[in-house]
Amino acid sequence: MGMMMQAFEFSTANIVDIAAPQIEITTLDEVPNAQRLANLQLRNRAVGILIDFPKFSDGRGFTHARRLRAMLPENARLIAGGHIIPDQADYLYRCGFSHALITAESLAQWRVSLCAVTTRFQHVTASPRSR
Repeated sequence: MGMMMQAFEFSTANIVDIAAPQIEITTLDEVPNAQRLANLQLRNRAVGILIDFPKFSDGRGFTHARRLRAMLPENARLIAGGHIIPDQADYLYRCGFSHALITAESLAQWRVSLCAVTTRFQHVTASPRSR
């Protein structure tokens, strides 16, 4: 069994244990191509990709998440890490992230932020994750 980590799960708004991701994107210029993802999916049904945001104002992670979510199976874990803030919770989820790496101390703030957004300015194409 691989290494486990704790992450905020958007669908349940709880911190859960998940398997460490198979791919970690630490620079947003190194997003895996479709062939690499296809090869990974053939080897492992529980694909996991961690996208590390270098700063909270860098929107490339959202774009990559939307693109990757369209190529990945629905049960794949797409994890946001790095410089993310609770105010981004709703948009992270709508862009296709299933989890986020947060501190346990910020759990309450993430829960509130996930439900607080009632007006959305960013358009996300229709997907099973859109609310």
